[in-house]
Amino acid sequence: MALNRTTSVSKSLRRRRILAVLAGGLVLGVGGTMTLASWTDSEWVWGGADGGPGIGTSEFVVLQNTLSPTNGEGTTGWVEEPDNPGGELVFSPLTAGDDILALTPGETFYAPVALKTSDASIAGTVDLLGALPATGVVIDDPAGTLWTSLQVRVALEIQAAADAAPTCDQAFFDAAGVIPIVAAGGVGSAGAPDQPISGGGDDVHYYCFEISLPDNALTQTLQGRTVAPAWQFLSTSV
Repeated sequence: MALNRTTSVSKSLRRRRILAVLAGGLVLGVGGTMTLASWTDSEWVWGGADGGPGIGTSEFVVLQNTLSPTNGEGTTGWVEEPDNPGGELVFSPLTAGDDILALTPGETFYAPVALKTSDASIAGTVDLLGALPATGVVIDDPAGTLWTSLQVRVALEIQAAADAAPTCDQAFFDAAGVIPIVAAGGVGSAGAPDQPISGGGDDVHYYCFEISLPDNALTQTLQGRTVAPAWQFLSTSV
């Protein structure tokens, strides 16, 4: 009986060992499946052009020239003036000898300004806004009466950059192809909107400002006054 019990125990122990080995083999089999070596590869692409950046933004830059050929001051004055008061207009009298700072009722003065885009700029449109007081300029105009009495006309001629600039004077407003921007009004009058301006500086916008002081009973009382209107050209890319 003792021998049979020993044999039975031995068989049972052997059976458990075999089961344990088989179980271990199953675990190893699963582990082996999870750790099999794999080939990998990675490919990248990037937004480039000829070794440099391939994505970028456009430019929209409008330049002004108050020293344009329209007043004989040359062609080198193309600058950016984004803040009030901006570039200074140069006024010429309708009648020789008149002085814009000694304006008398009935007198008229003219001032040119040219606009174009920079060489790298895209195209857009230009709006002339009504005048605001020039920042940082001291004036003398109690109750703003001279400001409200002044009359303004503005006209525009668009020409190719290679063409000769027009002259800003009385005849400018009647010339063929000239666009009325402000037909007549006070200095606060806004201009006709959305004037197209080409990209790359291909075209030049020649604006001519006419400033006059009407001769009436009110303006006869405005001696010794000064004002400083500043106009903004607001441009938008297209």
